Formats: sequence, C-alpha cells, structure tokens
Amino acid sequence: MSQRRASLAAFRRRDPYAGTTQLLVELLADPSGLAGWFLRLIDVDPEAALVVGQRRLPGVA
Repeated sequence: MSQRRASLAAFRRRDPYAGTTQLLVELLADPSGLAGWFLRLIDVDPEAALVVGQRRLPGVA
C-alpha cells in the first residue's frame, strides 16, 4: 500500500520514479504504522523523520 502511495506521489510531482525517500515519507505518514513504531523503538521521533524526508523531496519546500 505504501509503495503504491509513494508511486502516486512521485507521479504527481512528475518524478520519473518513487525512490526510498518517497517510500519512507509514505510509511511515516501513518503514525501508528510499523515504520513509526520502529523509529520510536530506537528513540527517533517519527514526526521529525517525516519532516526531514519531506524536505528532501524535489519540489517540496
């Protein structure tokens, strides 16, 4: 599901492919998901990781 959302987000931004950053952003979009759980487990704030990931995407300020 996240992979499909990442592909659609890349398409909307006119990126030729969905990379790892797009996939990470989509995984972190669900705060109760596995990616968020894992980051909290290793003392990383999932919301902060999401912000950093979004900033690295082309066309996102």
